[in-house]
Amino acid sequence: MCIQQLKLRKNNEGFFLPFTLLLSSMLVLFFLIQISIFQSYNLFEHKKEGMAEIERGYSYAIYKFRQFGIPENQNDVILYGNTKIMSTFNMINQNQYLITLNANNYLVNKHMVQFELNVLTGDISSWKEK
Repeated sequence: MCIQQLKLRKNNEGFFLPFTLLLSSMLVLFFLIQISIFQSYNLFEHKKEGMAEIERGYSYAIYKFRQFGIPENQNDVILYGNTKIMSTFNMINQNQYLITLNANNYLVNKHMVQFELNVLTGDISSWKEK
């Protein structure tokens, strides 16, 4: 009988204490989940912006290779906005090169692509992303 009376007791405002604790816990949990969703969405947006900038940098580097040819030195650094692209070249045959581009910026730490470029026609083949 005493135990049942304790469960039915109300605090000064007329709410059951377990009910108040449950509601406040659910409210805190709701706000924590909302903050987590907000953080995840922002992280995704920042990574997406970083990858878009890297893709534009790759396009710029390929444009440079097609317009001006392959540089004399084996390693070349291309800066595009906040993106740094390091390129290495290996000759497959007289007109074809294997090009590796390593890119990073403040949002994406490391991204690499590898492809073959035909110097005479400007064709790209065997595109691989890592």
